[in-house]
Amino acid sequence: METPAQNRPLPRVASDLVQDPSLTLGPIVMHPWFSPILKSGEYITLLSTDQIGYVLISGTAKSIGINTRSAFKSDTPSAIIRWDASSDSITLILTTLLQPHRFLQSQSHSHLRPQPSESESVRTDTNPNSNPKFSSTAISLLKLLPEALAVSQTYKIPKFFLKFTSLLLQLHASPLILYTAYALARDTPNCKRYSSETLTEAHLGCIPKPLRRILQTHCPRYLIALDELHLKWVEAYEELQYCFTKNLKVNIKLEGYGSICKKRFGRGCPAYISTNHSFTRLRQIAGEAALTVIKSNAYRFMCAEIEEAIHEATRCETCAHRLINAFDAVMRHVMSDLRTTIAL
Repeated sequence: METPAQNRPLPRVASDLVQDPSLTLGPIVMHPWFSPILKSGEYITLLSTDQIGYVLISGTAKSIGINTRSAFKSDTPSAIIRWDASSDSITLILTTLLQPHRFLQSQSHSHLRPQPSESESVRTDTNPNSNPKFSSTAISLLKLLPEALAVSQTYKIPKFFLKFTSLLLQLHASPLILYTAYALARDTPNCKRYSSETLTEAHLGCIPKPLRRILQTHCPRYLIALDELHLKWVEAYEELQYCFTKNLKVNIKLEGYGSICKKRFGRGCPAYISTNHSFTRLRQIAGEAALTVIKSNAYRFMCAEIEEAIHEATRCETCAHRLINAFDAVMRHVMSDLRTTIAL
């Protein structure tokens, strides 16, 4: 036998939010963020499938796209509109549109969902080479987005997704989070835009498990496309490192110090001295310095920032120019045909 609505355990969202017994009206529990404090005028109660009610002034409801025309009967100032949607989805939609500050406050997401478990939390210390600015609030909200998107489309609330992505930006969401949000909306142009921002070392190959699960469950082709793009860039970075330090694979000779650098100041240039006359060691030092800049910015071609890093690493103008010319040729060979966005 089905448990009466008033005796059913509330879903996590509602049970976390309902603190005041006075907010209960029969089998309906009024959401405290949208509770009946109106003194006059028309208003609606938006009701979820799990019996959570949201009170909105009629004009406010209309302003966000809720159809109230058929809800009011005769001269009654109030009406109930039932949505085939959970309180999770309605809370996310209404709060994003009308009270986004609640999600921007410190720890505000704990009122919407329990904190992610340690296994699901995004840890930036597991990879010493990465430090992406993931927001636990953004990821918590993103987990609720698939159903909320479907609800907003069913009930024609077009402003929701635009406001949601704006909220993610205010939460300093990473490009991977934004990519996932646009993938759920099947917005390929914006997915391409943000996929290009995930090619730095901080994000490359670092898709958090919660995001990977969301993509795999709801839009797997976008996950496959991003994984393929990341793999090509990882391979390109590895080839760059090999070419910079071992084998250039281009028609340029880069073997040993030049005679001028060996004799400069009677002792040799600063690079010659600091590497104990080892040009192989100098290539390794300069190559690592160049790669650090390249990976941090996803550069495909030589630029002033890379040149500056090589100059600082070698401390010799002549040696730096030789290495810059060689590394420039290598980058053109390895990176010029590399895609910078997903292939969809």
